[in-house]
Amino acid sequence: MAVFLTGFLLCVGGCETGEPQRGGMDVKLAHDQIEGAFGLKLGDVFETSNGQLNNQISLYLTYTFTPTNVVRKFERFSVAVTHNAHRICNISAIATFRSLSDAQVEIDVLMNILQDKYGREWRPSSGPAADAIKASGMRAIRQGSRSITARTRSTNEGAQLILMYRDERLERIAEKEAIQRLDKSGL
Repeated sequence: MAVFLTGFLLCVGGCETGEPQRGGMDVKLAHDQIEGAFGLKLGDVFETSNGQLNNQISLYLTYTFTPTNVVRKFERFSVAVTHNAHRICNISAIATFRSLSDAQVEIDVLMNILQDKYGREWRPSSGPAADAIKASGMRAIRQGSRSITARTRSTNEGAQLILMYRDERLERIAEKEAIQRLDKSGL
């Protein structure tokens, strides 16, 4: 459900360029391309022996892994790959906090760091996407079919911050592969 909601929120309502303007002229700032995180790159083939399979029933094969590059307070890491070629379509990390307000402080710091590296935060101006993003507290940076999303959620122990790097084009491929693998004999 979270992947669907994230995809819906990022796909509805279009995308602003996020580039500043000065004196009526566009000024293009050089930003890094969204390629991946924690030592993994979106689109690369994931060596399945480097992780532990969590779920093979969903749209993606998901594995937990130990990253080569750890950032800030993240403690649990997972990667989703396509069924056939094991190409990485999203990378996520979770950090745990005592309270939702602590997680929100961290998300603010993290988004400032990410905006410096990848460009301005994406915010739809109006419509269902704007309403849904505001209600969910999700924050995002987009570059074409790739995005970085950050959101918080309450837990029994406090709160979590979930950071996800996504390639929507590869997620669609993974979805098609998963549908092709479904057992249709009982239908």
